[in-house]
Amino acid sequence: MKKVNKTQTLTQGTTVYHVEYGSGMVMRITYRKENNLVMCYFPKAKVNVWIGETELRSNVGDVTLNKMSSESQRDSVDPKLEEILQGLFAPRKP
Repeated sequence: MKKVNKTQTLTQGTTVYHVEYGSGMVMRITYRKENNLVMCYFPKAKVNVWIGETELRSNVGDVTLNKMSSESQRDSVDPKLEEILQGLFAPRKP
């Protein structure tokens, strides 16, 4: 698991990033005892996404506080899964 980002203050308007929708912003925070619920809006896709603050800060979900490079998105696939898929779709020699 990656290191949790506890230094950045999470407020309305904080920039967030989605793997598919690009950059967006925090629109609302619902405070809870254990894990705050964060609503993010992505204007390009016109989509709202709800995510737990712990998941957002740990950068394990689709929405993160740090912009993901296309290289790190590629590396997020499990090597065993990639090997299995290559075996399924690779042309077979007769």
